[in-house]
Amino acid sequence: MTAGSTRRLLLLKATTAYTPATLEHIERVCTLTGVKMVVHEYTSDSAFETFAESNGTFDFLYIAAHGAHHCFGENAGPISRWADFATILCRTSLLHENAVLFMGCCHGGLKKVSLILFSLCDEISSVCGPRWTVNLSEVPVAIHVFLHNLLINQIEPQYAAERT
Repeated sequence: MTAGSTRRLLLLKATTAYTPATLEHIERVCTLTGVKMVVHEYTSDSAFETFAESNGTFDFLYIAAHGAHHCFGENAGPISRWADFATILCRTSLLHENAVLFMGCCHGGLKKVSLILFSLCDEISSVCGPRWTVNLSEVPVAIHVFLHNLLINQIEPQYAAERT
């Protein structure tokens, strides 16, 4: 995490299911925990790579999407494969050391997705999120509890995620 400066969270919005109210909720949580939130509409891998190369580094990466074991995006179809996404993360050095990826996806498969991400990008040090199918309205609550546990209560990422 960034020491002595404002922490930054990049929210990658890859689905229309995240409403303006949901995004506002997450942004308020970030404000309460001293984190600056930046939103990027994820439309393609190439557009994301261009964004990542010119927007600095982030302490948190929140993936707001419908997720499956091999890809993420909309229910109607994937925008990116996890393997391609991990490769872009590594190539662009978007993440600070010890950055946390938060899977704001409502479908489980966290272990399999984490394995893909870790195996393809050694800059990823922590991945957390739902372990099973959840309601989309529950995911912003989870990031609230997670950030509070991590930043306010100063609990290690793994334990902050378990308490979420």
